[in-house]
Amino acid sequence: MVEKASDWKWSSAKAHITGENEGIPLEDISLLIRKEDWSRYLEEPDEESTIETIRCHTNTGRPIGEDNFIKMLEEQLGRRLKALSLGRPKKE
Repeated sequence: MVEKASDWKWSSAKAHITGENEGIPLEDISLLIRKEDWSRYLEEPDEESTIETIRCHTNTGRPIGEDNFIKMLEEQLGRRLKALSLGRPKKE
């Protein structure tokens, strides 16, 4: 890997920091994350809970997102992505 996100060939970080866009679409992420100083934003440490959530979802192969986002993905893909409850179904 690399020391800084802006050094990664496939990262949009360099384009955000320098303003030099080499064909990387920035519009979508700019709508979601508005940062005046991308360098400082990228240097902020991640919260341990965020790291653990990413690890968990990476290990299970499940997407991360709000329920409406997961539901949209399920509809587009035509398959369930959200984990079912553990154990036998409860009798009614």
